Amino acid sequence: GFSYVAEVVASDAELRTDLAIARSLGVSLRRFNGWEPTTVTTTRPDGTTITTRDPEFDAWERSLWIAFDA
Repeated sequence: GFSYVAEVVASDAELRTDLAIARSLGVSLRRFNGWEPTTVTTTRPDGTTITTRDPEFDAWERSLWIAFDA
């Protein structure tokens, strides 16, 4: 989906350093950079609730890690 990611990661030493640090901490790069996931709770008419949370490792994040490992 993100064909240019490998080139971006290969050409950016600071990005690679940040990815290595984030990995050592066990968090996504965006969380390492200060992002916090949004949690939304919705109540249905029958009173039940559904809670959704932003994924920490979305498609972009996974692409970064694949490129970093390559």
